[in-house]
Amino acid sequence: MIRRYFIPASIILLTLIGCGKKNENKDSKVSTTSSINLEQGSYKIINNESELKWIGKELSTKTHTGTLAFVNGEIDVNSNGAIHGKVQIDMTSIDVTDMQGKWGKKLEAHLKSPDFFGVEKYPNAFI
Repeated sequence: MIRRYFIPASIILLTLIGCGKKNENKDSKVSTTSSINLEQGSYKIINNESELKWIGKELSTKTHTGTLAFVNGEIDVNSNGAIHGKVQIDMTSIDVTDMQGKWGKKLEAHLKSPDFFGVEKYPNAFI
């Protein structure tokens, strides 16, 4: 009796697996930036010419993008390419760039709220 159902069940299972939904790349809208090689030395962040671009991912695999402003910062690159320094980021400047209107403002408010970054209590972040 088990043999009688085994072969048809196996065929159905393999058909379902083979005909499954194609896995699409949902992150295809996110652009990437090419890397750069910094020469040895000290680099100071120029606030009005610099921004931090971020990408956030929800549990549902949906992504969001945005920017943050720098307060100040300096980065040192040593002879073997290691980077160290300190950068201060203005968390109140968080801006959502992938959503406009009501939903973009709603996401910004959520990110600034106490249950996320809490920018009223922690207006600056340090890296």
